[in-house]
Amino acid sequence: MKIVIDCNVLISAGLKDGVCREVLKKSLEKGKFYLSTEVILEYLLVSRRDKFKAHQAYLERLIEAIVEAASLISPPPSPFILPDPRDQKYIDLAISSEANFLIMGNLKDFPEKTYGKTNILSPHEFLGVLST
Repeated sequence: MKIVIDCNVLISAGLKDGVCREVLKKSLEKGKFYLSTEVILEYLLVSRRDKFKAHQAYLERLIEAIVEAASLISPPPSPFILPDPRDQKYIDLAISSEANFLIMGNLKDFPEKTYGKTNILSPHEFLGVLST
């Protein structure tokens, strides 16, 4: 199973126990992560925001571990255009890697539930898929 994870899901997984952390754990056990330089950069920039300063070192170690476990690709632009241009890097990565799942915290920015072979799921929905 090929997986792309949005930044807010990754940061939430690093900050507190709960659904996002469970998604990250299960994803590492059962799937293959895909990253692009653009996505890694967003992970790092968000982890360095002032509000995460107390957790910055831990978040950066988590990101390093994810990078080591993931396949890094340079995705070309996909044919899909999203309402929020900041999410374009995620759909481009998901389409290029032929990801089965793009796990997002903010589904309203993805008007469709499926783009090509990629299903857009919330963390809760993804855990539901894994339990079936």
